[in-house]
Amino acid sequence: MVVRYSCILCGIGISSSPSSESEDWLREYRAVYRKGADTSVSGVAQYHDDPSWIVPVDSNLRWDTVLDPNGLLEVPVMDQPAVDGIHGFVLHDACWRLLQKAGGATAFSKNRLVEVCQSLPIPLWFNSVTWGHDYGGRLKLDTEVWYPWKEMFEAHELEELERLGSLEDPFRGPDLKPGLNGRLSASNASKDDASNFTAPLEPRGRGDCFSRLPWELREMILIYLETKDALNLRQSSWSFQFLFSSLGFWRSRFEPDREKGFVFEARDQAAANSIDALLGLYRSSTSNASSPPLLNRQRVWKLARKLLPLISPPVMTSTSDTLPDTGDLGWISLSSSVFLPDSEATSELSRAPMHSTTTTEMEVPAGPVIIGIAMVNTGIWDYITGIRIIGKADGQEQFSGFAFDSGEILCSVAALHGFNVAMGPHGVRALQSVGPRRDACAWVGRTEGVPISELLVANKSVNHLRVTCDGYKITALSINCDQTDNIKNSQPENLSLRHIAIWYPEVPPEDLVLNDSSFTGLRPVSTTYQPISWIKFGGQGGKNLPHVKGVMIKFGASLSGLQIVYDRDVPDTGNATSERFGRCGPSKMEGASLFSIDGAAGERIASISVGLAVYENPDYPEYLRHGIIQYLMMSTNFDRTTCLGKKKDGYRMRNVDVAGGTTITGFYGHFALGVGLINLGVISEYL
Repeated sequence: MVVRYSCILCGIGISSSPSSESEDWLREYRAVYRKGADTSVSGVAQYHDDPSWIVPVDSNLRWDTVLDPNGLLEVPVMDQPAVDGIHGFVLHDACWRLLQKAGGATAFSKNRLVEVCQSLPIPLWFNSVTWGHDYGGRLKLDTEVWYPWKEMFEAHELEELERLGSLEDPFRGPDLKPGLNGRLSASNASKDDASNFTAPLEPRGRGDCFSRLPWELREMILIYLETKDALNLRQSSWSFQFLFSSLGFWRSRFEPDREKGFVFEARDQAAANSIDALLGLYRSSTSNASSPPLLNRQRVWKLARKLLPLISPPVMTSTSDTLPDTGDLGWISLSSSVFLPDSEATSELSRAPMHSTTTTEMEVPAGPVIIGIAMVNTGIWDYITGIRIIGKADGQEQFSGFAFDSGEILCSVAALHGFNVAMGPHGVRALQSVGPRRDACAWVGRTEGVPISELLVANKSVNHLRVTCDGYKITALSINCDQTDNIKNSQPENLSLRHIAIWYPEVPPEDLVLNDSSFTGLRPVSTTYQPISWIKFGGQGGKNLPHVKGVMIKFGASLSGLQIVYDRDVPDTGNATSERFGRCGPSKMEGASLFSIDGAAGERIASISVGLAVYENPDYPEYLRHGIIQYLMMSTNFDRTTCLGKKKDGYRMRNVDVAGGTTITGFYGHFALGVGLINLGVISEYL
């Protein structure tokens, strides 16, 4: 099976040679593309393992019904560069038809579909766009070798895809029987006709409070219940014996986002007006629930429904002015990675997002304000899509970004002092509005597995806010404050790493000493996206230090990772006997050197020094020009020392010093793809 690209909806490859007739649908695809200012969907083409993607221009034609060669168009797709203003994205014809069914009467925009796809990266490890979800089980998130926020997935093997039914045609699906024979037939039953039920109705009002309700209200109660709960209610209350004669109830089972929404056949007029047909489809889809065709129908249907809010016209777009790039004087900014050319993240991509970003600016009124934050869920992660500022004094509103059907979450602050930001590599995942004295509202969006920064929290009121967006989400934020009397001290280079870096899994608490001055990384922190991860191996109040029996240190091309080894399971690590710093999987720690430490006898890590290899080439990323760790020396208070790596005369030696009177209880640094730990800092505590 030859696959060059995978479908942007289902994630399964568009194949030139399916292994069976039932998989012929994998060859048939459409392109949604932009030609100049116009957006179109092509007719159905057939893939033949050719780097050229030639499609019928007429969306009603197939490759074998195009008579005029001028009716065909070559469209550069996916990570191929645009030619003459033409570029698009590919999806199976079956998936396109299912997407149309999922949209129902709500028309989605082809232009929005292209804009959103242009805002997505195509990684090196996958041949399609990454949405921030696993394509309904098509991929699996790799958090062993990579940090969760890296959004690194692994593809299942072909055998697993076959087992999951992912190679079955999702549009055709299984053969579902629309009719039903048996005593439960109620197509001609009236709402008061008890002769159709399997149990007699109790006389109205006998010990049943529901019997006092009109039939329509009882039906509405059933409609809001899951089917299992509705059937249980029918068994326990005589007032709901009419369940099987309720056309409204059975129709509700097949609404697009209900349990049988993927059975779109039930919404055809003939089936939708027949209880017999609806009951038949319900039972047939239930009995076939584990069949591969139906499993794939459900999977792709859910993906389509998740996509629809993004590709429908937004409820609202920016009302503020779009700004040209006027520099960053006086502004403090925080950005995701994929739109930054110097970011290491671009080396992980087959193609960075194509959609250009736009920046809008809002003036933040003094005093109390209401902040509205719009969010969309893409599957595994949330993304923040828009911000609204409402002045409480005059009620004036400004909005930047996009608002979708999911609405906004509002919060109030006495004065806006900025935001705590959960920033992923592709955009803002969560926001927390902050007022005076760092009083913070609840988070909007999910922060689990996402680096967090306090960089955009100021000690004075924010008077201007800039919001940068791609085709559907916020990718960068900037604040500006009236700090003319103390502007120098408000800049990032004059603040603690705790308040300016992007931290994972959270910002270190104030009682931990970060020893900023000895951090081997860039100061100020690089403008590229470089989250700093940290571990605290000492435990609460240093209680784990007596259980430390060594440090495993692994060097490859550079320092790959550190792993603290304990003499027993410790609760702070999830009852594990070791704690790893850096993201090298267990197999990559094979061959690591163990530096033994007698924690029970009071031995502690006392000092660390590193040798940095500096790369002067101006074309290299900034962090390589600053230097990466090639040599490490670690000593204890028992005058024992280990030296690992390669020490050369040209290396820049750095002592990673700690504050006097403190004990080393943790590490922090940034882990880069293909390089390892490029910088190192130590956490210490007054114990």
